[in-house]
Amino acid sequence: MSALQQGPQCQLWKTIEDLIGPASNWPPKIRRLFWSRDLNDFSRRILSAFVFVNGLNPAIFMEWGHIIGFSDYTCKHFNSLFEMFESGYYDPRLYAYNIAMDRYEYLNGTPKH
Repeated sequence: MSALQQGPQCQLWKTIEDLIGPASNWPPKIRRLFWSRDLNDFSRRILSAFVFVNGLNPAIFMEWGHIIGFSDYTCKHFNSLFEMFESGYYDPRLYAYNIAMDRYEYLNGTPKH
């Protein structure tokens, strides 16, 4: 086994898939974004919405970001977004694919039609 296959990145990735569901069920764009360390503002919003809608603990996601090399600015932005989502303040147009429910939904859990 290579170091990557048994290292912290692989272990955390397996944990994330156990919590959310297999990446093969994720939208392709989300799979690409999850492995990107250089994310623009819009991409961070899309990815944070996916994390929130699927109930992934933000601390686990931020640990993932640390492992793959998110910048300090990116980490601060994600933390800010998660704080806003938790407080109920977010763009009402923001939605993401909920793996467990097999549907797109807004951050408040309402299905997107």
